[in-house]
Amino acid sequence: MSLAVLLVILASGLLVVKSFRDRTDEDRQTASELLTKFREMHHDGDISESEFRTIKTVLGQKLHEEFSDGEDEDSSLYDT
Repeated sequence: MSLAVLLVILASGLLVVKSFRDRTDEDRQTASELLTKFREMHHDGDISESEFRTIKTVLGQKLHEEFSDGEDEDSSLYDT
């Protein structure tokens, strides 16, 4: 009986953890979305030109990675 209760508690815990993990993945923004937000901040004067250039350099690399990953996924669709 104790073992059954323990298994139910363990399964419930795993479901809770899985729901939190799924939620955080959905909340992540793409590099393109982040760049747009930082561009607006720069336009509003919240960040300096040099800060924006640094951010743009880092996000540019991430954009390139995202684009490359998406390109690989798209090309695999046509391999079949």
